[in-house]
Amino acid sequence: MRRLSVIIAMLMASSGAVVAPAAADEDGTYLHCTGTADGTYDPGLTFEDQNVTTTTSYRYGYTVPCNTDASHISRGSRTATGTAINNCADLLATVTGTSYINWHNSEDEEIDSTSTFTFTSRGSQTPTATTFILDGTVISGRFTGQPIHRVFTVLATDITGSCASPGGLTEMHGSTVLTIGDAPEL
Repeated sequence: MRRLSVIIAMLMASSGAVVAPAAADEDGTYLHCTGTADGTYDPGLTFEDQNVTTTTSYRYGYTVPCNTDASHISRGSRTATGTAINNCADLLATVTGTSYINWHNSEDEEIDSTSTFTFTSRGSQTPTATTFILDGTVISGRFTGQPIHRVFTVLATDITGSCASPGGLTEMHGSTVLTIGDAPEL
């Protein structure tokens, strides 16, 4: 279970939506983004334990800017690499950890601020999709004290078929939705 926490922790962080009007609170109280998440595994994950290097990348708000009341944020990202003993059977396990998201302003890719959060994530699989749900709390940086919720979805065949193949699961690509805090009612 612990070995999976490294991979799931890296897999759990990115998204984009509609630009909100500027607000008085610079740190912000809410954010909603959609985006993409990608993971690579070297060597590919199989149903046997092995030492695997995992690289994950989450990108929020790159297609459509994030909807937020925080100033100077239009998108967020996180890329991480780690090595642990892992296998495909552990992918849907419940994991707890700490992670972060770097926030970028609309003018450039410089990091404007960061949100660090604690989380619990869990996976579930249906015949058509695999979904990883993350729930937690921002503990420092932008949106401190706010709840965080992320849903990362990939096609089930991306995982099930690849894990059973000789090369294993070498990559995972999907969509993600990120919500921090509660959006105000319109």
